[in-house]
Amino acid sequence: MFNDERFGALKERFEQVQQRYSDMAEEKKNAATRTVICKGKLYNVLPFESERNGDKLKGKILTEPIAHNDCHIYHLDGQDRVILIEDISPFSSKPGYFICSYTLYNYNDEYIERIAGSNSTLNRVEWAYLKSGTVNEILCWAKHGCIVNLFDYDDYVLTGIRHFQKPHNGNPESKFDLSFHYDKGNLTLIQRAWVNGRKETIYSTATINFKTLGQRLHTDIEQAITDFLQGHADEQFTRFALDSYMGHGYVSLCFDTRTDDKYWDSPADWAYCDFKSLPLVEFPIDDSQTEKLRKTLLQLAGELSNSEVFKNPIWILLFDHNEDIYDSKK
Repeated sequence: MFNDERFGALKERFEQVQQRYSDMAEEKKNAATRTVICKGKLYNVLPFESERNGDKLKGKILTEPIAHNDCHIYHLDGQDRVILIEDISPFSSKPGYFICSYTLYNYNDEYIERIAGSNSTLNRVEWAYLKSGTVNEILCWAKHGCIVNLFDYDDYVLTGIRHFQKPHNGNPESKFDLSFHYDKGNLTLIQRAWVNGRKETIYSTATINFKTLGQRLHTDIEQAITDFLQGHADEQFTRFALDSYMGHGYVSLCFDTRTDDKYWDSPADWAYCDFKSLPLVEFPIDDSQTEKLRKTLLQLAGELSNSEVFKNPIWILLFDHNEDIYDSKK
């Protein structure tokens, strides 16, 4: 599979593009006849390209870019085809934004070429081969390895992608499969399955009952706290934190014993960091769902501040990616 002679040509193309990646992006920008700015994803060039990354095609068109990680600028040609995507990222230390990555597309009768990188660094070149106008195979040459994706269809409906990956350093190949599920012709679920039997949902249109989620978390967290305190009855704890990673779908529970009032940016170095992890949501969520999840955790932190599960008064904190979003002392 990876001895395919096309990989030799693909490697040469990668090396060629590597020298001109930023210049090529600028040329695409100049060649565009139309530009669309949006918050969220709006177009797929390859089959379920956005959904395979956990995103939904629910982009909201904007009049100008905003400093947000989910802001994108699409450049289209005279045939209304996407030829360049610019991804926005906000500055961390000052107002404004910068272009953090470019994705370029070239079209011919044999394949669609996809060129992707971050900042001015090329990461990969892909050739998506067409059969009767439908993508049936993708070959990729990347910085650290090469990839083959084989597409399976049932009456022109995509049902699966077989993914094979081999690093350039000679380590063994790896493999996983994507399965696509539909309801009345609409995509509802994408799952990834590994050869060891493990499965992961990478896209879902399922809804979340946040009230039920909050009740479940409250019960599970109080039980976890009870079990932990029983096992550490000889210790005195002064602070407790929920360390949430909403984008990764879990929350970690943390205890500490220090008696000072010094504030900590995160519980990473607490005495008992991540003594228990609990799942939040088992599939990627959009901005609206993330905000609702954030409110659910805020309410939960407030409830825990008044919970009888703690035998003594305790400092309650809630973090989201090291950002303090709840402090019971404030």
